[in-house]
Amino acid sequence: MTHSGGKPHTNVGDIDAKDEFAWVIERDIHSVLHYWAGRNGDDWRPSHLEALRFARRADAELMLTYHCAGIGRAVEHGWIFIASRKVVPTNSANEVSHK
Repeated sequence: MTHSGGKPHTNVGDIDAKDEFAWVIERDIHSVLHYWAGRNGDDWRPSHLEALRFARRADAELMLTYHCAGIGRAVEHGWIFIASRKVVPTNSANEVSHK
């Protein structure tokens, strides 16, 4: 990562400080993608938000081997922060302002 004008960026575009990238363990269960939540080898959840996150691929692969019996795969995921604007009604019945 390099800095330009005090703002960090990569060659694929700017990354917000709230963006997160991590390695997770995932597998298909009855044609639905599930993520390992880390409590035991059978703790698979359908939500990626509940997945145990690893900073390094090697760590995810070790856990996959030793705690998940090698069932699944280690993959890198990204959670991108998207700032939403609050919609505030104005005095006019036909106007809406965004803040």
